[in-house]
Amino acid sequence: MTLSTSAASAGTSAKGDSGTGPTVGGGVGVSFDKLSKKYGNTHAVDGFDLTVAPSEFLSILGPSGSGKTTVLMLIAGFVSPTSGRLLLGDEDISRIPPYKRNIGVVFQNYALFPHLDVRRNVAFPLEVRGLSQDEIRRKVAWALDRVHMGQFADRRISQLSGGQQQRVALARAIVFEPRALLMDEPLAALDRNLRVDMQHEIRSLQRSLGQTVIYVTHDQEEALNLSDRVAVMNHGRLQQVDAPKNLYLRPANPFVAGFFGEANLIRGSAESGVFTTEHGVRLPVTGNVSGKAVLCVRPEMVVFGEPQQPDFPMLQGKVVETRYRGSVLHIVLDTPLGQIRSVQHINTTNTEPAEGTIMQFGWDPELGHLMVQE
Repeated sequence: MTLSTSAASAGTSAKGDSGTGPTVGGGVGVSFDKLSKKYGNTHAVDGFDLTVAPSEFLSILGPSGSGKTTVLMLIAGFVSPTSGRLLLGDEDISRIPPYKRNIGVVFQNYALFPHLDVRRNVAFPLEVRGLSQDEIRRKVAWALDRVHMGQFADRRISQLSGGQQQRVALARAIVFEPRALLMDEPLAALDRNLRVDMQHEIRSLQRSLGQTVIYVTHDQEEALNLSDRVAVMNHGRLQQVDAPKNLYLRPANPFVAGFFGEANLIRGSAESGVFTTEHGVRLPVTGNVSGKAVLCVRPEMVVFGEPQQPDFPMLQGKVVETRYRGSVLHIVLDTPLGQIRSVQHINTTNTEPAEGTIMQFGWDPELGHLMVQE
């Protein structure tokens, strides 16, 4: 049932008379009004409040069990909410069955029909809507052309690579002009290079169509690359919704800071521009937080050598680990603050420090971010 519902993702008719495919700016907004879903006494989604603008690309990011896929299933209609409302445009769809929502869905396993060729897979949502053969032919050709799969229309699914199958799934999801497009970790099964290529393909397609996309992932890099905004979830609750840059530089709480990118999280207390760590080290900080606090310092903010300005705090640490990761060198130090991680871009002037080396390190106080300790 899930396969046919996701492929058709209904609506009794397709929009438009030309049969040439969706127009730019065709997406509608999605609004969550205190939406909740309980299984027994457990909240899978708890009081979800969020508005997704028309034509916005929003990623929902969180660890396993955070509720992100349940949110997607609530939008698609495969799961019914326990309380709250869900609006698609101005229409309350909370109790409308999936086949009347006219929403496209792309799953992690693509949910393609192995016994049909590419053309028939993409045509399926149009066939169940009863469109004429001429309309189906035009729309399928348009959708396959948008994902660069026109030349593979007669191939069986088993004859396609993972990336090609992904493109077919995308074509099927857009061919019937959905009001919104949902994607549930669609790139998880692909190798890294292909994932990066497909991220560009998906973003380019979304922009050209003006489609509203809600995209679920546990991959922070994927969320950074694709999204206008990212919603971070944990234990069924929304932790923060913001542009990727703001999430990274100004996380709302320690969970977001630690989950969205790598972070040095230092616990202590703040008062009058001074942060005192649990180990008694005093550091200058910015921000209005007072009392128990957590200081977030991103690894790339940590620098080595002499102070770059008078109020630049410098400490000493011992190198305990170094790792090359592509074009960057990761360095782990044992310090009076606990373990501190630094990321240094590799160039012709820096060298890998030996384990046991004592190094002077610090960061610009303006680049640290102070949060209330939860």
